[in-house]
Amino acid sequence: MWRCAFEPSTWSNWALVLIGFAGVWAALWTLSTIKEQTKLLRESVAVSKKSIDIIVAKERARLELVPEYPAIASIHDPVLKNAVHYKLRLQGTTPATIVETRAWAQITDSLKPFQTGSYTQLFIPTILLPASKDIEGEVYMSVPDSTLSNPIDIGDLVRSRKLFVHFYGYIRYEDIFEGKWRYPFRYIWLAELNNTGKWIRSDVEADNTETKDHQVTATT
Repeated sequence: MWRCAFEPSTWSNWALVLIGFAGVWAALWTLSTIKEQTKLLRESVAVSKKSIDIIVAKERARLELVPEYPAIASIHDPVLKNAVHYKLRLQGTTPATIVETRAWAQITDSLKPFQTGSYTQLFIPTILLPASKDIEGEVYMSVPDSTLSNPIDIGDLVRSRKLFVHFYGYIRYEDIFEGKWRYPFRYIWLAELNNTGKWIRSDVEADNTETKDHQVTATT
């Protein structure tokens, strides 16, 4: 039986078998090569994406809002308004487009502010350019009637830490890489001796941590 299998008359069949094996091996080798090439391609894409993400993170616009010394009515140094002055800085090497701004400046008798329906918009340009200087502005403070006996006493009550100045809000903006961001800020003014004081950032991470903005685009 086996002798017949290797007779010349069967050589053509064996040739077909060998060709079949060769075809299977070639197919397996091709599949292995495709898998390896696919793996290398995915790794290359991942590296490229990581490189792009690093560039975007370095170059994209970032905002920083810094409150300055608050102007508060005082019996010793009366002023006509109670307001928080601020500076807005653009970090990064690319522009930012402002979408929406909201800010609250309040004087209350509590370390915790209360958010009302009314708010102030920050009057800043719609387009911020990297070469632009710090943008300065101010937000007038609201003073609940229940906290005061005489408006001119505000400064003294703040200095004695019976009243507290709050400044908080958020800025929504877009960068040129189509990134949409929400930059929140929350500060409280703590008075010190010699008519000085300092702004303290909220220790709640969400109050001062920039995040991706998933809201529908709006206009200030």
